[in-house]
Amino acid sequence: TYYFSALVRRQGDFRIEFIDNSTNVRWRMGASGADGAVAGVTGDYTVSGIFPMNETVFIIGKMLTHASANDQVFMNVYRATDVVPAIEPTTWQVTTNGGSGVTLVRLQIRNISAAPLEVDEIRIGTNYESVAGVPLTSPPIIQPGPSEQTGYEGWAVQLQVNASGASPLYFQWYKAEQPVQGANSSTLILTNLQLSDAGVYSAVVSNAYGVATSAPITLIVIPITNITVGLQALWHLDETSGLVASDSSTNNNHGALNNFPDNTSHWVAGRINGGLSFNGANYVQVPDAPSIGARLVRGFTVAAWFKSDVALTTNGNTYRMFEKGDNIFFLQGDGNPANVGVGGMNFAVKRNNQIYTASIGIPLEAGRWYHLAGIFDGQEIRAYLNGQLMGTKYVGGDIDDDHLPLRIGSDDSGKYFRGVMDEVGIWDRPLGQSEIDELAGLNGPPTFINQPAGVTVYAGATVALSALASGRAPLFYQWLQDGLPLPNATNTTLTILNTTPANAGNYTLVASNDLGATTSEVAVVNIIPITSIYDGAAVYYPLNELGGSTAVDASGNNRNGALIDYALPEESWVYGQMDGALAFDGVSNRVLISASSSMDLGQEATFAFWINPNTYGTVENYSSWQRSFSRILSKGSYFDIYIVDDPGTVRQTISARGVNAPESCLKTNEWQHFAIVYRAGTVAFYKNGFPLGAAQAGTLGPSNSLDAVMGCLNTSTPPTNLFNGLLDEVGIWARPLSDTEILSLVGIPTNGPPIQMSTLESAERFEGGSVTFSISVGGERPVTYTWLRNGTPLPESNTNLIVLTNLTVADSGQYTVVISNALGVITATPPATLTVLQPASLLSGLAAYWPFDETTGDIVLDYSGQQHHGWMSNFVVDPSVRGVVRGAVDFDGVDNFIVVPHDQRLDNNDQVTVSFWLNPRTLSFGGGVGRVLRKESNLDVALESPTARIQMYGWNKAISASSNNVLVANQWQHFAIVYKTNSIRFYKNGQLIGVPVAYRPGPPNTFPLIIGNFGPNLSINRLFNGYMDEVAIWKRALSDAEVQAVYQLNLQGQPLLSTPVSITRVNDGAALRLVFQANITSQNLLLEWRPLVHDGQWLPENSAVFTPLGSGLMEAVFNRPATPMGFYRLLITP
Repeated sequence: TYYFSALVRRQGDFRIEFIDNSTNVRWRMGASGADGAVAGVTGDYTVSGIFPMNETVFIIGKMLTHASANDQVFMNVYRATDVVPAIEPTTWQVTTNGGSGVTLVRLQIRNISAAPLEVDEIRIGTNYESVAGVPLTSPPIIQPGPSEQTGYEGWAVQLQVNASGASPLYFQWYKAEQPVQGANSSTLILTNLQLSDAGVYSAVVSNAYGVATSAPITLIVIPITNITVGLQALWHLDETSGLVASDSSTNNNHGALNNFPDNTSHWVAGRINGGLSFNGANYVQVPDAPSIGARLVRGFTVAAWFKSDVALTTNGNTYRMFEKGDNIFFLQGDGNPANVGVGGMNFAVKRNNQIYTASIGIPLEAGRWYHLAGIFDGQEIRAYLNGQLMGTKYVGGDIDDDHLPLRIGSDDSGKYFRGVMDEVGIWDRPLGQSEIDELAGLNGPPTFINQPAGVTVYAGATVALSALASGRAPLFYQWLQDGLPLPNATNTTLTILNTTPANAGNYTLVASNDLGATTSEVAVVNIIPITSIYDGAAVYYPLNELGGSTAVDASGNNRNGALIDYALPEESWVYGQMDGALAFDGVSNRVLISASSSMDLGQEATFAFWINPNTYGTVENYSSWQRSFSRILSKGSYFDIYIVDDPGTVRQTISARGVNAPESCLKTNEWQHFAIVYRAGTVAFYKNGFPLGAAQAGTLGPSNSLDAVMGCLNTSTPPTNLFNGLLDEVGIWARPLSDTEILSLVGIPTNGPPIQMSTLESAERFEGGSVTFSISVGGERPVTYTWLRNGTPLPESNTNLIVLTNLTVADSGQYTVVISNALGVITATPPATLTVLQPASLLSGLAAYWPFDETTGDIVLDYSGQQHHGWMSNFVVDPSVRGVVRGAVDFDGVDNFIVVPHDQRLDNNDQVTVSFWLNPRTLSFGGGVGRVLRKESNLDVALESPTARIQMYGWNKAISASSNNVLVANQWQHFAIVYKTNSIRFYKNGQLIGVPVAYRPGPPNTFPLIIGNFGPNLSINRLFNGYMDEVAIWKRALSDAEVQAVYQLNLQGQPLLSTPVSITRVNDGAALRLVFQANITSQNLLLEWRPLVHDGQWLPENSAVFTPLGSGLMEAVFNRPATPMGFYRLLITP
């Protein structure tokens, strides 16, 4: 196979001939007559209309020789305006064949007509690409030239000229035969088109061998005179009957209604005049046309008003509102920014079959009008909600056009819209911001898009009114109650918490701007006063039956409970906390609440009950451990109140739809009362009438048609998560109960003077720490509080608890609180004593210290003097193990750990420092986490495998972590973790690493402290593998300098201390004076004596007076013994 090419300019006939070694012409190419092209094998074959006279053309030939078949010859002729293919074409202009099969040795050019003939750049090769490229010395050839363009004012257009020829090529664009300054490339981009940009354009291309000028083209600029310019389709949806949605533009893009039930019911009130209602199974289909398809690929706008019947979450991926041919979409997000985005209704396009989505990023409410606009400007898409730009996405070029129909109200894959749509429009240009504002109603005086809706609630509930107006910005709002302006009520929403009858009335919202003001419709708010605890009750079961298979509903709603799978119901009715109670066996017993499928509590509710659990619930295997769950009240995902004891998450608590009460708040085998109150987007837990901490974010789920169940998860068979224990006085209210009502459920008086229900607890803290004093009070509400320190009132203290932070010695003193209501005043007694200590030495506040220097036995001693000795589990003690300081403990990573019994002095309730040396054999731990020490979530220090970091688990297992890659295997390294003021600091080898990290410890608990594992057994394997040394815990936050001092002390081979108490000297005299080092100044010190060293009972030395001397030194002065000698010992007691 051979290929041939040349530049040729002819004025007559010619041949380019290939000759064999016998001077015979075998292959030929050339021209004949006015426009004939000639090719052949041993003879001529002519095709007319191909080869012009007196014009430079580029010819390419192909010659195939065969040993046993005819040879073949092909030829193409390319004029200046043609594009030469970069790869070999599949069709040729001239094709012929003939016998040959010989070896060719020469080429000759024969000018047959003796007229001028120019031939240049002859190339011969064995592949197409070697001859088809631009000749190295050719003048410019424009192929093709720019095309005619039409653009809208303010838009952008691009003129393009393609040219070949010898490099370098130079370009110059001309408008009206005048050069365009700076237009020196093959592309001329005109942005923000103006009317003055219209005209005739051409491009001149030049190189060292010649000049070529493109054919002139005309650029037309269409002025933007109003929003109808570029309008391709507009469906007002104002019809009142029929099955056609008419297009009001001139393009007749009328839509056919599909799957609508009749001719009229779907035509409803819209945002502007009428609208079209979709039921989630119907749609409007518009046939494909260039005006809504091909014309949009370079830029467009699509816009619509809509009001959904359902709330549109940001990741539902369920509802579709608009789709044009699988290329342009309005659709609900799926939560994935790389797919259909995050938002209640997003805007998307396709380019090269890849989807690009501009997300709005927020959910959308049901029953509220929104305006959505999507714009594509040729490079980027933008999504606007109510005129505000919400999201963008770069696309990079023309979008696809599959020439498929348009659907309004659905897509073509079976996803639909439920709600009303109005004013659906398409433009073949990107609208400007002012035009988007106009469509969204943001011009002109205010008009209300969404009106406020009236509501009826019980006193104490929350009222939330909302309205929205459109009009020229800025808009100003003012809420009125019964015609009078409400103070500070100047937003589109009005929220009234803890409503009273005084909040009832007619509410309106006034919207105003510089063009006028308008008033919304009236929203009537009715407040139902509370006259009985049963008001608003959905169900209430006293459970006092003491017999039968029915739990009677005392709420008056006749939702009696049916006892299910009670073999002997009479034996399950027992005496409870308040008269009778009902027992659940944890095997099959549960109560089905009848007529509860339609029970709708709204989004504010209360659940209350007395509970005495025998266990925390059904034990289930999870991963390598066991956990327990049992349901108290459940109605699918609407509400779900359950008990959880999960070592992997939270322990021994109540949970409401995944929001947990504080850990360890639920006890087995004792009666306790719980109330769970949903109010204004929060959930609060109460125990025995009083709050368990602050309210947390939490809501009820979507209402459903499931039956409610007491004592198990659901109505399925077999039942799961069965409760084992006693329940009494179980109630559900469709309103948030007040604190007074919750107290009354527990039996605490609420109709008299204040009653002190708890005592103030004294506390000892170090400087810089914090303390909380709280009091529980019965009696009539409201109650006011005034906290006192040493008899002086503290400012801003009108609450049942006071938190003092950043403590100093000056905060020490006696604290109490004066409590008053309309019927009396009391002062809490006894007062609480706060002692704020200054650290006297590095050892001040040391709560536990395990140097791990033991050589025998299975006990590790606590040298702090606090007696927190640990029991070694599964160890074989190796006395030869050396640490940074003396000995160390070798944890084998298989079954070794240490258990330190619970002591409340180990609780992390203020500030804490944990210090330890590690030498891990590996950074790969079971479950990806190895524990250093753990006292449930109250103090939980761990090592994470994948990131090689230190981390703390806190409240609800939240993780606070150091930076990555701080851990090193097979090397001793020192770490310290310091907690203070809601954050922790991590240190390695005495130096701070990273920045402080937010941290909240879990609540104090009664679990043991575990060193080297997750728990006191191997059910959850989170074992440390390696060596550990010098583990210490302080009940204060060490400073940077103190952390460095610990590191340096250990680095020099020195322990923090050798013994809990060291005698410094004894001075003789009329009285004995003993000076000693005491490492815990906060503990009680006792001196005991006996006359003989080995015999006799130890007796208290009551004359001893202890005085701190500073720097950890203490002095004891005491009387000489009456006996000839005396032997003494010092004790540190809790």
